[in-house]
Amino acid sequence: MQYIAVRSLVNREYLLKVVRSKYALEGVTSCNPLKVGGSNDIFLLTSSKRKLILKIFFQRQCWGYSEEHYLFELELQQYLNACGIPSSKTIVNKFGALIDRILLAEGERFFAVYEFTKGAKWDHVTLKKQRFYKLGQTIARLHDVSQQFVSTSSAQRKLDINLMLDKSWYNIEHLVQLPSNKIKQELSSIYREMKAEAQNLLATQELLLIHGDVHCGNHLYYSATDTITLIDFELCGYGFVNYELSVLKHDLINNGHKHHFINKVMHEFLNGYAAFSKNPIDQNLINFFVRLRYFFMLGSSFLFYPDKVEFNNAHILNNFIKAIKKAEKLH
Repeated sequence: MQYIAVRSLVNREYLLKVVRSKYALEGVTSCNPLKVGGSNDIFLLTSSKRKLILKIFFQRQCWGYSEEHYLFELELQQYLNACGIPSSKTIVNKFGALIDRILLAEGERFFAVYEFTKGAKWDHVTLKKQRFYKLGQTIARLHDVSQQFVSTSSAQRKLDINLMLDKSWYNIEHLVQLPSNKIKQELSSIYREMKAEAQNLLATQELLLIHGDVHCGNHLYYSATDTITLIDFELCGYGFVNYELSVLKHDLINNGHKHHFINKVMHEFLNGYAAFSKNPIDQNLINFFVRLRYFFMLGSSFLFYPDKVEFNNAHILNNFIKAIKKAEKLH
């Protein structure tokens, strides 16, 4: 089965009309796109007194996502804020719900409205040790308090080997015509090797509730209050602690940073985590999960954008293979 990613260009006046009809928001006068395409469609709502964020979720039917999955995510953010861990703050609609629906050309999509969060994403240039120590601390606190989280949602998402490795390989093998047998054989070999490693490395690893996607673009730092705010929880679920800790390293590598710079950032991040959590940090597992995340991101890309030409591009696929193999040498 092939899933086609379909989305419309949404009329902003229509969005304003829908938001005004469903939310008790006074004086919202404009709706401007911040990010359209990619994983979600994000808009800035403004009035004379406040700013808000409107997020229209991309329908991940390929992962079996439903309204319950988004509800799980939004309830977790609400719970974390109540526990004093700054996260995206969702505004309830007139009926007390965290999530609503909007009818677009491609069909019904879910959306939510958030408070505007002060802070900046990291610019991938400036190393501020305090920021990454604070990020490690925040993730440690999340792992601690989230174990008591109870959702009204029936969804139980797992970021396990079945999702990240097995389903990714299925997507790579079946959803797209790969440009050559050689590339398919190389990816197949990587899959088999990582599967064997996973069975050995993860035999005793427990699943905890994690954010799942803490890269440099998914947290905001507000220096005036020395606050880290976590955003974009769409990959939250029950996963491995060391996978959570590997995402930042993968992001730094993927953005071309030098080895010594990555080590400095990870040193601060992991020290911050260790100061507030007793969960064991395993560098071998972190490095394994960096490789796994490359594979996971490749398999997920086939799901979201199977019609994009570059997935038949041997050069791009070979770069993925090289990145995974290069990550084997991490220490």
